[in-house]
Amino acid sequence: KMYGYQREEFKGRTPEFVSAPGMNDVPKCMEIVNRVYTTGVPERFVFWGKRKNGDVFPKDIVCSKGHYFGQDVVITTARDSTDRRRAEQTQAALYHISEAAHSVETLDDLFLRIHQIIGELLPARNFFVALYDERKDELSFPYFVDEHDPAPVEARKLDDGTLSGRLIRLGQALLFT
Repeated sequence: KMYGYQREEFKGRTPEFVSAPGMNDVPKCMEIVNRVYTTGVPERFVFWGKRKNGDVFPKDIVCSKGHYFGQDVVITTARDSTDRRRAEQTQAALYHISEAAHSVETLDDLFLRIHQIIGELLPARNFFVALYDERKDELSFPYFVDEHDPAPVEARKLDDGTLSGRLIRLGQALLFT
């Protein structure tokens, strides 16, 4: 299920079949499996998988030695670690933003650093910071990087039809294609 294949599609296949090209050291993985077989000491490692639809994802692998039908074998279990890794990356990004808030000298430097940190998590070529002044019901854009549109020169009313205003009013994330 994790890979998107039916059980029959796995028969006769090697680990390379579901390995993300260029992201794994398959000989190193086989070395770990052999070491577990020899020593009996379980080991963990990360392996990048490739789903049937082409998506690449991280998975945590645990190898342990067992006895199955009278033979010593290495049993491996794999768990998709996408959500865990994303949560760890988000936590690290929040920490780096907090650090930046205490170490940079100007707001412009802080906004640039936040842009860089977010850019490490996801594509963020176009990025801006919108500040909402509740008393005036206005949005201003002290940091604005956009390859298509110029930065707004003046503050805008929140309900002037901008996507930023809509997001603030809704108070939730929106995904657009």
